[in-house]
Amino acid sequence: MRAFLACMRSDTPAMLNPANVPTHLMVLCCVLRYMVQWPGIRILRRQELDAFLSQALSPKLYEPEQLQELKIENLDPRGIQLSALFMSGVDMALLANDACGQPIPWEHCCPWMYFDGKLLQSKYIKATREKASLIDLCDGQAEQAAKVDKMRQSILEGLHFTRQSHPLPFPPPPVMPFYPAAVYPRPFGPMPPPPGRGRGFSGVQPMPSQGGKLEIAGTVVGQWAGTRRGRGRGHFPLQTPQRRYINPRHTNIWKRR
Repeated sequence: MRAFLACMRSDTPAMLNPANVPTHLMVLCCVLRYMVQWPGIRILRRQELDAFLSQALSPKLYEPEQLQELKIENLDPRGIQLSALFMSGVDMALLANDACGQPIPWEHCCPWMYFDGKLLQSKYIKATREKASLIDLCDGQAEQAAKVDKMRQSILEGLHFTRQSHPLPFPPPPVMPFYPAAVYPRPFGPMPPPPGRGRGFSGVQPMPSQGGKLEIAGTVVGQWAGTRRGRGRGHFPLQTPQRRYINPRHTNIWKRR
């Protein structure tokens, strides 16, 4: 367990205390702590952290009918990006857990036990737009709010931050084409071949246009015709060598004459 926590930058006494962080919420808290202490910028604010923790402890997480009836008018783009970043962190945490011998059992690693994107959006909008308090995020449940406060203190244990008025916005996700494009833009018009190389495969010398023959011990064992320019760029027609009968008397090249 200590090795897994070290991989997630969460090796603290509070994270090891089940009274503060239950086992089925260990992955959640480790990923959030990793996001909180991201070097260089402040990714997660306190109210956003409370939104993640309150949705993980919400009874609605285990009620599919209530989640289906939950309606959200305007999705928050930052909430969507934080959800995607969190799930990427969960994937890495599960990989680290497997590499460390699975100190957290698989039944406590399933993401649906501590995360739902729709429920997070509702908590996130309450925390950021409506400026709801922690008790309101927990639907008036004081016991649930106390658990959220303990987990938040465990996540923030030993971390010191400089005050930042506004978090840096996430860049828009790049639109990946369906077909992979070239790394460098290709100019219009024909492209000259690279210097010192033929028009075939990289590092393969072009076949001479006048044809050739293969000799072993002074005997021609194969020959081919010259290449013809094919249609299209990069056409490289290969000719199959024409085999000839080899006299057995010429196969012993070390025989003295």
